[in-house]
Amino acid sequence: MAPSRHADDGGQLQLMEANRVEEEEECFESIDKLISQGINAGDVKKLQDAGIYTCNGLMMHTKKILTGIKGLSEAKVDKICEAAEKLLVRSP
Repeated sequence: MAPSRHADDGGQLQLMEANRVEEEEECFESIDKLISQGINAGDVKKLQDAGIYTCNGLMMHTKKILTGIKGLSEAKVDKICEAAEKLLVRSP
């Protein structure tokens, strides 16, 4: 695989080896995987529409922010967060 570009802290683009890129991608679980944990696909779409694409990104938001997403109740947010935690615990 060819090296890919990556921005460092100073905003400079640097080449990264393909295996390093793959290692970094393994650290992030896509929220699409929440569907396999029993989360409704429509709810996952609402998260994506709000700009949340990974379980790590999801867990960085407060419950207040997540319940502010139209169509996500407190109960749904609790269930979504539990499913995301399970996925994150399983990841290497």
